[in-house]
Amino acid sequence: RATKDMGIAYAMLTLFHFSYFIGFSFFHSWAAYHRWFTVFFVLLTQTHIILFVIRYPDNRNHRFSLTINALLYAVTIIITSFYIFRTSGLSPFFSFDGHYWDLRDNDASIITGYTIVAYSIISIIIAVWRITQLKSRELFSIVLIILPLFAGMIAPAIFNVMTRQGLMTREDFQISLNLSHLICFFIMSLIYLNTT
Repeated sequence: RATKDMGIAYAMLTLFHFSYFIGFSFFHSWAAYHRWFTVFFVLLTQTHIILFVIRYPDNRNHRFSLTINALLYAVTIIITSFYIFRTSGLSPFFSFDGHYWDLRDNDASIITGYTIVAYSIISIIIAVWRITQLKSRELFSIVLIILPLFAGMIAPAIFNVMTRQGLMTREDFQISLNLSHLICFFIMSLIYLNTT
């Protein structure tokens, strides 16, 4: 079950980055609507990463994982719907510091950013709880897996909020997002494949 969640998380992460690829590849104001997809796919990615942490290396917390699954999917749908509703009537603008089209609703972007940070905090709490449940080799394996996982999730989540508050350029955020996802999720995959 954990492997399935990792696969779904990686598939959602691929769609997340594909949405950015579309947004950056085409210089028309419609490209701004890539944000609707990035919000949805990043939250689904984090949902399945959280489920992976709950279910790896065993599914002893089956009922809890079903509850978390339903709760996080509901929040994902609510936040995505909120973001789409708030930005659907807005005129897109070209963001010169990020070289892409965007939707001008900073409040909706900050709320969405804080939701992504909240998902990251939930994953840390669940990981600490799982570490207390596991022993010896299983414990060693999950610690090795979650270290790059958290680096790949938490730093971009915080940087996203920082860029929406003007504390970081969007260009720097995009570079850090791409590098952290590429490096950290690759390392996580290697460790997972070598410990299972």
